[in-house]
Amino acid sequence: MDRQIIINVEPRETRVGILEDGRLQEILIERTHEKTLVGNVYKGVVRNVLPAIQAAFVDIGLDRNGFLHASDIASEAAACREISGEDVDEPEDGRPDSKRQPIDKMIAKGQEVLVQIIKEPIGTKGVRLSTNISIAGRYLVMMPGAQQIGISRRITDFAERRRLRHILREIRVPAGVGFIVRTVGQGASREDFEKDVLYLSDLWQGIQRQAPQAPCPSLIHEDLNLVLRVLRDALTEDVSRIVVDSREEYANITRFVDALMPKMGAKVVCHSDREHVFDSYGIEKEIEKAQRRKVWLKCGGYLVIEQTEAMVVIDVNSGRCLNKATIEDTILETNMQAVEEAARQIRLRNIGGIIIIDFIDMRSRRHQRMIEKAMEAAVKRDKAKTNIFPLSPLAILQMTRERVKESLSEAVYEACPYCGGGGKVKSAESMSIEVQRLVKLALRGTRRLRRMQLRVQAHPSVCRRLESEDRNVLKELEERFRGSVAIEPRPEFHIETVRLINERTGKALNE
Repeated sequence: MDRQIIINVEPRETRVGILEDGRLQEILIERTHEKTLVGNVYKGVVRNVLPAIQAAFVDIGLDRNGFLHASDIASEAAACREISGEDVDEPEDGRPDSKRQPIDKMIAKGQEVLVQIIKEPIGTKGVRLSTNISIAGRYLVMMPGAQQIGISRRITDFAERRRLRHILREIRVPAGVGFIVRTVGQGASREDFEKDVLYLSDLWQGIQRQAPQAPCPSLIHEDLNLVLRVLRDALTEDVSRIVVDSREEYANITRFVDALMPKMGAKVVCHSDREHVFDSYGIEKEIEKAQRRKVWLKCGGYLVIEQTEAMVVIDVNSGRCLNKATIEDTILETNMQAVEEAARQIRLRNIGGIIIIDFIDMRSRRHQRMIEKAMEAAVKRDKAKTNIFPLSPLAILQMTRERVKESLSEAVYEACPYCGGGGKVKSAESMSIEVQRLVKLALRGTRRLRRMQLRVQAHPSVCRRLESEDRNVLKELEERFRGSVAIEPRPEFHIETVRLINERTGKALNE
């Protein structure tokens, strides 16, 4: 697989696109005033302990207190997974007793603690914290306080796992520190691991020196910026190009890559064309498409992606797909393409939580198993932890995906102030009918000897409807209730806003 890393640097925003075989698979965004917090280490103070939910709230100097769950005090492997994206087993020689202890036995109000952010704030929730510090290097993740030597589950070759474990046992490592071999460590030499151990040990010693004398709350250690973090985590031999449109960032990347993987230095390119770097690689269009409800498949079918409060629903439709001789083969082709595109869109949009995919019904159990296996294979490239469940009799696949940070939609967009995030507003016809109802109530409720004079203020599209197709209805109401109705277009009005004013008093009747 050919991979490319494309970097766009603006004064207030940095974006990184990851292409696989020429197609955008992942987009990462970091803004100057909203830098990524995951991986940062803080000295904080416990403000509250809540045994009922087995959690504590820790002040680390941010706008909101961080959330520290009891499980994030007990599990080193969980913290490692969140920081580095590596899925590893729990340590066999960990602290089983601590897992059974209630949180008020492990931590107390007013206590100063060294914590690390493992999840970004999402919506109204603050950051999630862990007391188990994990420091990610190029090939290793250091876990101070643990005794574990582990290997990422993504490294599946038994002989390679044995080789890596043997190397780590021979290397001199600091006492009381555990290490996890990252996926990119597959094939790395002993010298590579020794350099990583030395680098991570120096970082940890610096944190240990600074923490005791630092004020509380305060930042003790800040992780790399977005660009360098992506290069540290994603730079492998299958990356053919690293393209950046900033000369300053190009210099930083070149130095970093020369220190990390000297052989990759020739692959770093400074984009100098007049065309925007994201336009040159088709990334801008893909970002725009990633906000649409409908996503077309090559076969002529399409996906419809809907976000609800609790989950994301993806509906698969055959559309214009008529490529095969039989209906079963057509359905299978559409569903197989839907698997690949759904997995790509989930990763690209950074969708988290519960995900429901409604495939086209398949009679053949063999076809159903093909879809399940294809989905399992498609999500293996995704660093976020996923769980996939078997297809239901209605061809519905349920899955969960770890929610680490905001989705692409939440990061780039905000709820429309016009429709309130609903995505729909009433039509001009519906609003015209509503106006007629309000006019009728106003005229009927004020029967007097003197003629009632009303002025209707509404959006121009509603007014046009009232003065054309529905004018006869207003005339009937005027004659029936001995009143008069004037129409006043107000361009600044929301299409669903209507104001009825008594012309004699100047007062609004429906406010």
